[in-house]
Amino acid sequence: MTLLPFALCLSLLAQAPAARAPKPAAQVAEDATYYFLLGRYLEGGGKIDEAVAALRKAIALDPKSAEPRAELAGLYARQDKASDAMAAAEDALTVDPKNREANRILGSVLAALADQRQAARPGDDVAGYARRAMAALEIARGDGTGELSVDLALARLYLDADRPADAIPLLRRIVLEQPQYAEGSVLLAWDRETRSSRPEGAALGALIGSDPRQSHR
Repeated sequence: MTLLPFALCLSLLAQAPAARAPKPAAQVAEDATYYFLLGRYLEGGGKIDEAVAALRKAIALDPKSAEPRAELAGLYARQDKASDAMAAAEDALTVDPKNREANRILGSVLAALADQRQAARPGDDVAGYARRAMAALEIARGDGTGELSVDLALARLYLDADRPADAIPLLRRIVLEQPQYAEGSVLLAWDRETRSSRPEGAALGALIGSDPRQSHR
């Protein structure tokens, strides 16, 4: 066997590719943010499969962040893929159980399925959807200054669960901040018989009655 000259060995070693140093955490987070924003951009352009791939890349780059998982859940929900949306939201909540966006998506999907009495996945207990939806939306609501759509969904769940006292503060906020919601949501949730037959219902009836547009009814 012919041995290579020592000088030639050193030369070959010098030319060998060096092992790549791991990227600093800040760079990893920056890359994950890029793919997160890319996912939003691609979804806006109707490129759904590419958007999913970008968000999954963001998840892989920053596995300790719940945000790209919650964004993926929202994308699936907007595509009417309930089971995928639930899975992505639940995945986000394993990382951060208090993530408001993931809880909003999960609660909204569960509430819609509970209303339709439709299971998202084989073997699911549809009877438990409403309870799970309430728990998720209560977290999503946070300090109560967020989206009115969360209050509306939660109020409907409270009314269905015979918890009018919990629904009234949420409905009051909706009526006061967005009066146009009154006829489309509050009256949808409460019929006149209920409003007149219970103290809580009477309070809500008085609240609705304060809107002059309801006076003709």
